[in-house]
Amino acid sequence: MDDEDDGDTTPEEPVEEVEPTSEVVIHVYRMKCPAILRRAKLGVFHSGVQIWGKEYFYAYMEKGSGVLWGYPGQTLAPPREGEEVPSPEVYGHYATHSMGRTEMSKDEVKGPLNRLRADRQWSGKCYDVLLRNCHHFTEYFVRHLVKTGEGGEVVPRYINRAARVANYLPDCMVGCVIRRYRKNKRALLPLKDLQQH
Repeated sequence: MDDEDDGDTTPEEPVEEVEPTSEVVIHVYRMKCPAILRRAKLGVFHSGVQIWGKEYFYAYMEKGSGVLWGYPGQTLAPPREGEEVPSPEVYGHYATHSMGRTEMSKDEVKGPLNRLRADRQWSGKCYDVLLRNCHHFTEYFVRHLVKTGEGGEVVPRYINRAARVANYLPDCMVGCVIRRYRKNKRALLPLKDLQQH
């Protein structure tokens, strides 16, 4: 006599483990903008790259790497104490852009990040509002995370438009704005929640 089994006799199919992926998102923040740029319809923005639950960005730092991280959607420094708090229409989170998914694991992402942090060209003192800013970092980092087409731009063009335009103008036209920025060295300052490592 056959033994009868009251349970399910269908064998379970083996579950194939799939390496998880992470969406790569660019966060864009509107920053206070000099009147001359507002009149020219040029916005001033900050950007960062979100992957695996953290947002990475590049900023001026007196010492060490300028490659920092913070919580997604929150990496724009608040106004200094005593400064007027700008309205959200002129300062704050502006947009997000999905760049696709990376096939790099959380641990694999650490490789390019550590190389960027160790690279002297991405030190905090090398930050330049026109020539090496957070948008240059955003584009460079996204290209390492997501496969993109040949020569195609990754970062939406509007994000770094003010710096591109300023590079073509005579120094006397943009000099006062740039000198003021370089004197204050304050495009972004790290918040207590932002980390260098």
